[in-house]
Amino acid sequence: MQRLSFLIVALISAIVVSCTDKQEETYTIKGQVSDSLASVEGVKVLLLKDSGGADTAFLDNGKFVFTGMADKMTPCAVFVSTPENPMPDYETESIMPSFFVPVVLEEGETEVFIGDNVSIKKGELSSRFYALQKELLFEQITADGLAGAESDPAKIEQIYKDMTEKIPVICKKYYEGNADNTVGALAFHMMLQWLSADELKKYWDMASDKVRMELKDEVSMLLAEKGLELDENNQMVEKTSGNTAIGQKFTDFDVKTVETQESGRLSDYVGKGNYVLVDFWAFWCGPCIGEMPNLANIYKKYKGKNFNLVSISVDDSLEETKAAIKNNNMAWTQLMSDAKAIDEDYGISFIPYMILFGPDGTILEKNLRKEEIGKALEKYLK
Repeated sequence: MQRLSFLIVALISAIVVSCTDKQEETYTIKGQVSDSLASVEGVKVLLLKDSGGADTAFLDNGKFVFTGMADKMTPCAVFVSTPENPMPDYETESIMPSFFVPVVLEEGETEVFIGDNVSIKKGELSSRFYALQKELLFEQITADGLAGAESDPAKIEQIYKDMTEKIPVICKKYYEGNADNTVGALAFHMMLQWLSADELKKYWDMASDKVRMELKDEVSMLLAEKGLELDENNQMVEKTSGNTAIGQKFTDFDVKTVETQESGRLSDYVGKGNYVLVDFWAFWCGPCIGEMPNLANIYKKYKGKNFNLVSISVDDSLEETKAAIKNNNMAWTQLMSDAKAIDEDYGISFIPYMILFGPDGTILEKNLRKEEIGKALEKYLK
């Protein structure tokens, strides 16, 4: 079963912050628990920290308060601890809204209520932080419910596919206006894997230095796949290594046809007067296979219109490559080549990787994915 990685433990700890330049402002988190909770013997309230520690407050007529140094980059959670349930079970999706509410250590006063339902009555950043997590969790729980009532694996897969497509939409909504605080950091973290290269750069440019600092390591792991890199000033720029510079002519290398194993060169297919989209892939690469339905539609739409589509497998397992081609209805030109040669000739160290060549073999676009492919072809093949 496909699942998202935003159980509450991930939401609290995925963007751990270690700020040393704390602001002088203070936070106050005031709260009230329901009468039924207040009457439980031994009840106390915990302010769970991203570092794994916790502050403790005891109830006074059902009320509690926490104070300390404010930092809008620090996510925490208020949890009502009872002898029966001393710490939250982070594997339980129903943890929200039961006795648990995410908050931010923002300047000023935050006010929460915790009972059979929870609410944030005061505190702008905490309200947004909670609302974002609540929307994400709602999508997960909804999908789990629909999938649990379904027996068809294909329909179950579609349910979770529909769910994951909603995640970046939700996160983009919260990111704008919060690119300098922990709400934006969480939104960026959650939508990161769905962002195109252009979107990734756009949102990175919007981020504050603190948000960039916290997400730098995570973002850096994804940049090569997007054809980007961080420069010495922590700015996101186009990756320049390899022979894939826009405007450069193609670099030739040896290929074989998958079907007959006939030897040839890339120059037999590129630079012959047509626009050519070259797709580097492998049968074992999930994201590569995920692009095939889109490529099939592209091929159907532009076939015979001064356009060719060429897939080049970089794996040496001929039979498994043939099986993948058949299973994914890859009716266009299918070639194979040595992964080492492609790495050396083009500096391509990850797949899928797609390059659009012009009629004379000039590189027009590179590292295309998903909807970027159609947009690029519309631009050149009007």
